[in-house]
Amino acid sequence: MLKSLKRLKKINKRIKTTLEEDKWKLKANSFIRERKMNMEDIIKSIIFKKGQTLSIELDEFTERMGKERITKQGYSKQRQNLNPEIFNYLNEEYIKDIYNEIEVKRYKGYILISVDGSMIELPNSNELKEYYGLAEGQKGSVGRVRARAIGVYDSLNKIMVKTKLDPYKTNEKEQIEKLLDEIIEFYKEEKIIMVFDRFYFGVNFINKLEKREIKYLIRMRENVYKKEKELMKSEDEEVELKIRTNSIHYAKEEEREELKKLKQIKARIIKVQLDSGIEEHLCTNMNEEEMTKEEAKELYFTRWNIEKSFDVIKNKINIENFSSKKVIGIEQEFYAQMMVYNMLEDIRRDAEEELEQNKKELKYEYKINMNILAGKFKKEFLEIFEEEDMKELDKKYEKMIEEMRKNVIPIKPNRKFERRKMHSMNKYRSNLRRNV
Repeated sequence: MLKSLKRLKKINKRIKTTLEEDKWKLKANSFIRERKMNMEDIIKSIIFKKGQTLSIELDEFTERMGKERITKQGYSKQRQNLNPEIFNYLNEEYIKDIYNEIEVKRYKGYILISVDGSMIELPNSNELKEYYGLAEGQKGSVGRVRARAIGVYDSLNKIMVKTKLDPYKTNEKEQIEKLLDEIIEFYKEEKIIMVFDRFYFGVNFINKLEKREIKYLIRMRENVYKKEKELMKSEDEEVELKIRTNSIHYAKEEEREELKKLKQIKARIIKVQLDSGIEEHLCTNMNEEEMTKEEAKELYFTRWNIEKSFDVIKNKINIENFSSKKVIGIEQEFYAQMMVYNMLEDIRRDAEEELEQNKKELKYEYKINMNILAGKFKKEFLEIFEEEDMKELDKKYEKMIEEMRKNVIPIKPNRKFERRKMHSMNKYRSNLRRNV
């Protein structure tokens, strides 16, 4: 049996065994009576949703599960009793299984963690507008309901470790600060390096990382600590970042007092030149033995992997194609589909093993087409997930993996892509969902 299939079957068992825990119920007396769809059904229907009209989704799901047809109203009412945190729990357990069972890729013994944020489109309902807020368009245009997502991503092993969805105007730096202790707890037996874009740079944030003994690599903003950069005698040296009033303006009062007492923070600044010719400065608390200048540049650009992951999540998994207009429903679907992303990467890892073995015979290295994989998963995987005959299960799963191996795309070296500018209109409209 393929390793990813074993892990996926564990998730199926875990769903069944955790249902008795009251913490997954938002109301103590919910999911007690026999219903057309029980808690297990609700969970699976959210994980394996395809983005079709809700009526068709429910028809197909109940038919495959051998359940009696449920109305949209009855289904939506049942969902309001399910704690969205169950999907974070299932995802975390799934990730632990992955780390325990694969050959984990590390940089000099460190797990390489990238952090990035992304704007998430939401349906334009009054409840979502009030909770998440609006992203204003051009003057005179109607604002769109948006949420702010933060991702914590293992760049070498392609695992979305943690995510958080907050109102649109939430500061990304505040989002990750709330997750730092959870990240430390999750990786308590590992060494980690956290890689950040320039938006996260700041002496207050660096101080929080230092106090937690987290190794970091952050791209500096162009307009900060100009004098210190200009006084550098080499392209790589330790610098004292003085605590100035304007650099801690947005810190909380107790944090400002702490930073004023420190007066300065020592950090290593590395000057690098991008392929475009632009000069950038990277800030880190790692010495040259831990990370050379050349390695710092290489490690920083592993951040590109989290940006690619959000592209998959938004444009292959179609996470923004929400079926709910309620806050609880949005959180359920968001965290469930983040787990789906990890499932897809896990399946792809298995499918690409054979490609790796045969790469000497090929002109280019190849990778599995994630677009095809995501479509197959949405279409076929519920049936595989529910298969109880182990021989039939292996047969169906191996067939899907074999189809994945036939749908590959070449990895061509030195290819560059410009960022696409997206129109502000929602990609998915509640009254224009796909029927097939």
